[in-house]
Amino acid sequence: MTTKVMCRFLSPIGEPLVNAEAVFQLSKSGYSEDETGIVMPRPITVLTNVYGEVEINLWPGNHIYHVTVDDPEHDVSLHYKFVVPEVGVAGTSVRLQDIVVDGELSNTEWDTAAILAIQNAKANAMAAQVAAEAAAASVGTSVSMVQFEVQRAINAADDLDAARQAASQSAIDASNARIEAVSASAAAQMANASAVQAATNAQTAAGVAQALAPYIGPTPPPNPIANSTWLDSTTGIRYYWFVDANSAQWVQDGGLVHTSVGSGGSGGSLPLGGSTGQVLAKYDNGDGLASWKTLAKTDVGLDNVNNTADLNKPISNSTQAALNLKAPLASPAFTGNPTAPTPSPGDSDTSIATTAYVTNAISGLIGGNTSIDNGSVTLAKLANQTSKTVIGRTSASTGPAEAVTMSQLKADLSLDKADVGLGNVDNTSDANKPVSTAQRTALNTLASNIQTGNYTLVTGDAGGAVRMTSTSANTLTVPPNSSQALPIDTTVIVEQYGAGVTTISAGAGVTLRSRGGSLAIGGQYGAVVLHKLTTNEWLVMGDLA
Repeated sequence: MTTKVMCRFLSPIGEPLVNAEAVFQLSKSGYSEDETGIVMPRPITVLTNVYGEVEINLWPGNHIYHVTVDDPEHDVSLHYKFVVPEVGVAGTSVRLQDIVVDGELSNTEWDTAAILAIQNAKANAMAAQVAAEAAAASVGTSVSMVQFEVQRAINAADDLDAARQAASQSAIDASNARIEAVSASAAAQMANASAVQAATNAQTAAGVAQALAPYIGPTPPPNPIANSTWLDSTTGIRYYWFVDANSAQWVQDGGLVHTSVGSGGSGGSLPLGGSTGQVLAKYDNGDGLASWKTLAKTDVGLDNVNNTADLNKPISNSTQAALNLKAPLASPAFTGNPTAPTPSPGDSDTSIATTAYVTNAISGLIGGNTSIDNGSVTLAKLANQTSKTVIGRTSASTGPAEAVTMSQLKADLSLDKADVGLGNVDNTSDANKPVSTAQRTALNTLASNIQTGNYTLVTGDAGGAVRMTSTSANTLTVPPNSSQALPIDTTVIVEQYGAGVTTISAGAGVTLRSRGGSLAIGGQYGAVVLHKLTTNEWLVMGDLA
């Protein structure tokens, strides 16, 4: 069972050492009665908190512990030696300042001390063995050399064991024990020297292995040998020179690609692999690692965007609001000052007669005077033409022509609209004029073509709309060009105003194309657009089921 040791470290001026490294290490290996094993003297490093405190569980015993705390801010180091007691009660702790000792504590007899020294030397040799084996494991190309030094360390340990046996035998004879202990001590010193030499040789082997460290550069090294490594400085990818009975080649490492992460240039790792469409995303945990991630629309700030095809997109609220402000083709109620193209003078077709057209027509009838506000010609109007002169006779007699004044004409004549060639003109104000038959015909060609049942397109539907109002299923047929020659690039809007489903049908020789092959409108108040692509090829797009 371990003992919890409470430690608090302060600087020479009494300030807590914050985030300082405290290294605890047993002076030599020992025995654990509870675990029936050997406690290895490996260093343990912990960091102090904001109060300069650490808590650590250590094995109790008679051996000395060392603790070293570095204070880089004040360029000092603290070093203490202490012995951990066995408290016997779980959860009980001791304070470091209560167990610190000034020097090594020992109450053992000289012969027992010699045996302990031998044991310590053996432990040091075993530790050298462990270090040598670790070095051999880290550098595969130097395994044989390290193993050789390890064997030397083991041989030294065996020599130490023999020395221990000799020392034990000497203890039986008190008279010779001191001599034997001295001899054993000398043997221990030699064993320690052998262990030091073994460690030195292991370090030498590690140096050799270090010389065989991976080659770093933009191109592979020349004359590689088996198990040589190359780190591509351009891509950060590591390769191994693989040699077997059939081939020799550079093989890419399946591990991580090393690169630099962040503005500070700290090292990070980017994993290989990933699938199409994925990107590398950095974890926000401070270690610079990244992973492959499939981006979602929220990652690019488009979380409100719907994943729908262009042909299937609905009419937006703002677009619908703008459409609601437009006049319908059927019975539009215009406001403001609507305008239209002015037909050419003398036109007799169904074009809309604008105010400019009517004014010009009347002006031609009354000699260019366009100031008749009430739409009628009266004697009062004629009386105002003081600059005009009428040639005639003022009396019923023969003779040359003479000037007739407006007063004389008014007295002799009673004029009406027929006398000025306007017998068909109604005496109504501009504001009260009705829509003419020609204007009504023209407006009807632009209004929605309302159908209550099945219907086949005609040339007059080009650029317009067909409204299907049936409550039962119905069909709108697109005829071949041979029967209804609608121009290429013609568009026709088909509206399902009624509850009956409207299906677009192809006439003989006509090809209809739509996304997904559907030709039925999605529901009541839905609409599609027919676009003539070629002579007998149409595209159907919009709200399809």
